[in-house]
Amino acid sequence: MRVPFVVAWPGHVVGGTRSAAPVITDDLFPTLLRVAGVPRSAEATRGIRGRDLMPLLTGPPSAEALERPLYWHYPHFWGVAGPGIEPYSAIRVGQWKLIFYYSDRRSELYDLASDIGESRDLAPTEPGVARRLRGLLRAALIADGAQMPIAEGTGRPVELPR
Repeated sequence: MRVPFVVAWPGHVVGGTRSAAPVITDDLFPTLLRVAGVPRSAEATRGIRGRDLMPLLTGPPSAEALERPLYWHYPHFWGVAGPGIEPYSAIRVGQWKLIFYYSDRRSELYDLASDIGESRDLAPTEPGVARRLRGLLRAALIADGAQMPIAEGTGRPVELPR
């Protein structure tokens, strides 16, 4: 979830420019539409949560760009035969990142400004922040009609984060 994003576009993006604004893969489609000169229409971008990154590439980030929520939803297992990834959803807003694990309904909360390595779970000491981010995550999953993991015991989708 934390991978550097590098752009080289001589004549358009000043070399050596850096931005602290987090971006997500979903941002590439609207950005590439603009770069290609294709008008962004509601039809072409329906269901795309991403935003055009050109303002970030050509100027300083706005406060909104630094604080916008980014979401990840991974409703299935990966690497079942060994150490892998269990079903989770995550949200990042500003300095905060919350990961919600569906298997045991636990949340982990990290302050990325002081703990980029995500080594100190602050969910027990920052319950208000964790609750707010779970609420935002729940609302985004509902709005997107996200497919939920299926509980083995019941064969039904697991509950959304609360």
